[in-house]
Amino acid sequence: RLLKLLRSAAFKAKPALISLIGAASAATDSEGAATAVPCLRDALGGDDWAARKAAAEALALLALEHGDDLAAHKPSCIAVFEAKRFDKVKIVRESMNRMIEAWKEIPDAEEDVCSSAASPAQTRSPSLAGDVTSVLLEILSKLFSIVWTLD
Repeated sequence: RLLKLLRSAAFKAKPALISLIGAASAATDSEGAATAVPCLRDALGGDDWAARKAAAEALALLALEHGDDLAAHKPSCIAVFEAKRFDKVKIVRESMNRMIEAWKEIPDAEEDVCSSAASPAQTRSPSLAGDVTSVLLEILSKLFSIVWTLD
């Protein structure tokens, strides 16, 4: 439903929604993350600089949380990200560069199969899940306050 709302031209609070989608996808399983990637990647091409920045930050978070699970998306995403790296807004450019670096850390699909090392999901600290939850709650409260002010 959130992805459908993001595609709606009538919805105006896209940066907050994109942040919510990114945090929710990072907190879910690999299927949820993989589902959100194309929609967030499309948001990088929007007119609103805040939405582009939010999409870059959300994609960076997904790369950090579900990197190994997103190896299939890496080649197509890196190509799109490289094309978008020279944004006209400095803060968006910086977010794009951080996102690109995070995605470059994702192992290639061939390396992922051959690797015998522990995945980041196995070595992740338990406090990280709490951090994602607190960010998610903060974003939800911001989104609800925006929605209430629109009514």
